[in-house]
Amino acid sequence: MDNRWKSLDTLKGIAIFAVVLFHVGGAFSDAFSGALGFFYRWGGYFGNYLFFMVSGLCISAGYRERISNHEIGFFPFMKRRLAKLYPLYFLTELLCLVVLVWYRGAEALGLRELVRNLLCINYGWFENSLPYNFPCWFLSVLLQLYVLHFAVLRIFREKSPWVFALLAVWGEVILKAGLQAPFCFAQNGEGLSNYFIGCLLFALLSRGDRKHRWIGTGIVGGLLTAFAFAGGAGGVPDGFTFLICPLLILAAIDCAPVQKALAHPAPYRAFGHISTYIFFWHIPVLRFYTALFSRFSWYGGTPAGVQLLGYLVLLYAFCRFCARSAPALRRIYFPQPPSA
Repeated sequence: MDNRWKSLDTLKGIAIFAVVLFHVGGAFSDAFSGALGFFYRWGGYFGNYLFFMVSGLCISAGYRERISNHEIGFFPFMKRRLAKLYPLYFLTELLCLVVLVWYRGAEALGLRELVRNLLCINYGWFENSLPYNFPCWFLSVLLQLYVLHFAVLRIFREKSPWVFALLAVWGEVILKAGLQAPFCFAQNGEGLSNYFIGCLLFALLSRGDRKHRWIGTGIVGGLLTAFAFAGGAGGVPDGFTFLICPLLILAAIDCAPVQKALAHPAPYRAFGHISTYIFFWHIPVLRFYTALFSRFSWYGGTPAGVQLLGYLVLLYAFCRFCARSAPALRRIYFPQPPSA
């Protein structure tokens, strides 16, 4: 992996930091609200949109030719994606379920809800119901996008970018129309738009020169963002989708000075290396953290900013430990570990 892709680690680190602050801001009374106010309000949008785009770009980079040329089948493809994500999903769901039963009792163990969570079809498929580890709705939608991505590459092959563009537009239609139907909920629209914009970014990177890539992305993204603002139906999230996130990704992998700066070892890149673990564990660890320290009156009286920093340090240390342990566990359960 060269610096073009190493630089994405830093972007993912910034994105996961934004998502964590978006979710935990209320738990710490918006600590550092002046400096971190943007993340408390918009961090979840920015982080999710950027992750969807990077996912679309990376899956295109790793599998476009192999799927189009029939070098990998659907089930091996999905097995590789699930082998990387589902064990973390299952463990964090289990922990959150234990906490839920502890607080609410046995009535929390509804069979239908349990099965949907176990199969990861709880959000965006047939109806919307947040998983026990609620940020994991992202994975539920992402699995649908993997299926669509595979089908488009297998069926349309060289014409697939046109279909990706239509799917991205359809995602915006779902969002703006506020549809509430199977496979057409708001989060499906959010995923479709951003994931397939990531696929289109890879198509741009694979052909054409740098100048046209930047000009085309800037003009199209700027016009769409301006239209969203002018129509009163969009706003900052539309800017993330059409302009800010695409240009950030292009800069990270297509602009030498930015590549060099982002590829340099830094805290955000360290977060990026373990971003998957942080995503899955930040809510379970938060619940454990707040339950544990609520018993210590002296700690509960400390400033919210100190508590927030303590949580971030604990979260980073825990996820770092998980990341170090993961290769050994994969060797046990997956003798030939799947590629990223």
